Amino acid sequence: MYLRDVLVKLGREENDPCLTISLNTHRTHPDSDKDKIVLKNLIEEAEKDIIARYGKRKPAVILDKLATLAERYDYRHSLDSLHIFISGDTEEIVRIPWTTHSERITIGNKFDIRSLLKAFNRTEEYLVMLLSQGGVKLYKALNDSVVSEIRNEDFPFA
Repeated sequence: MYLRDVLVKLGREENDPCLTISLNTHRTHPDSDKDKIVLKNLIEEAEKDIIARYGKRKPAVILDKLATLAERYDYRHSLDSLHIFISGDTEEIVRIPWTTHSERITIGNKFDIRSLLKAFNRTEEYLVMLLSQGGVKLYKALNDSVVSEIRNEDFPFA
């Protein structure tokens, strides 16, 4: 499962600094335009906090990643919340179908993964088999949506 792998990876990382940005997002177009502004404001605030704590030299890699983050993020595929994890070694963007309690920036030697843990505990993963006269297909589903069709030597089956 994708979320489990991300949780393990982020939970094990110890780096100084580790930046976590969490915000609520919107799934539909007119409202998702507001997300761009909120994300840009949080990025600016994070840059100021990092520079105040560490100066510009030590976190230069993180500041470079933050500088282009707002333009690289695809707002068309947002869910209910967005969580961004950046360190010198890692850059991970996770979309979650549940809202977060507050928009926040966390800077420390570990990532703030509370929202991911909550989402992981709420996630239900299952398989859906479609039987028809045309054949058998197998789909991987997560909560209330199909994630992908499983294609291997066994599926689809004629």
